[in-house]
Amino acid sequence: MHADMLENLFADTGGEPKITQALILNRDLAQLYDNHLLIDDDRYMDVIPVCRLYSNTNRNIQLLVCSMSPDLPDMANAIVDNGRGVPELDEICLSELSELMHPLYGYPIIERDRHWRSKATIRDYINGGLICEKKLEE
Repeated sequence: MHADMLENLFADTGGEPKITQALILNRDLAQLYDNHLLIDDDRYMDVIPVCRLYSNTNRNIQLLVCSMSPDLPDMANAIVDNGRGVPELDEICLSELSELMHPLYGYPIIERDRHWRSKATIRDYINGGLICEKKLEE
């Protein structure tokens, strides 16, 4: 099912997604698409987020990307925490995030945490608060 969409998504980009190349890795796309199939199901809250994005200018802003639709490769569903410890499930635009640049130095503000591995479900992160992730790992 995903083969045709993946082929179109990576066309003329040297194997990297057109919009999400810096934030979402190729190896994560299949899991993000599979998670999206559960979005209208009660089991969606038991999905484990796939990757973590954060602001390198304010480390309290975190986004845990949970799913993506193959039909809308620029949009993703993520747990969003603006640093106040009240995470919520929301839709994010990956191209807008990748275009955010530091006003003084010109580097991207949103980065992918290459070493992060989820240890909890969407339900756990939302109920426990994203900032309290260490409690969830214990």
